[in-house]
Amino acid sequence: MLPGIIRGLGDFYTDGRERMEIHISKTFAHELPNRDGHRIAVKLIIGGKAYESGIRSTQRNNYIWICPNMRTQHGRNITLARVLLDANFRKNEKVNLIVQGKEIRVSHS
Repeated sequence: MLPGIIRGLGDFYTDGRERMEIHISKTFAHELPNRDGHRIAVKLIIGGKAYESGIRSTQRNNYIWICPNMRTQHGRNITLARVLLDANFRKNEKVNLIVQGKEIRVSHS
């Protein structure tokens, strides 16, 4: 289980929701399918629902992030912010991530 934190990005979608990412310390990079400078596709599970998502990192940042844009299992675009807020997660909340290969399950800490 890895610790993460939900971060607001300071800009907003047209529906008024703030863009969000989940940040994970690079201390845990060896446990994630991560590669600096590349978006790695992952299956993200939040509130019992699965989404196509991605994780990214850069050399200059000391964290890895789960990207704010995702797709439902039916191929529709959806935002991480919408999914998190609908599942009762909040900005700056600490979360737990259970990683199994390219599948990441997000739960309340």
